[in-house]
Amino acid sequence: DLSNLLDFRPLYDLKLHEITRDHDIGEMVELMRHDKKVKDGTLRLVLLKDLGQPYLYNVAETDFVENSWQQTFKIFY
Repeated sequence: DLSNLLDFRPLYDLKLHEITRDHDIGEMVELMRHDKKVKDGTLRLVLLKDLGQPYLYNVAETDFVENSWQQTFKIFY
């Protein structure tokens, strides 16, 4: 159900249209990998099992991250 996704739109106040002009999705994932908070090249995402129930996920394959960005652009822009 995508109806709740629009509630999260304010969280994406990243000017995504500017990011896509400068970087493709693969480059964005590489930027995430080289973020100053990433210590060893492993992406770690904080995901939610439910509201108020976060958990840390170590990303082995970045395909789903790239697909998530693609869907974000498709839904919000």
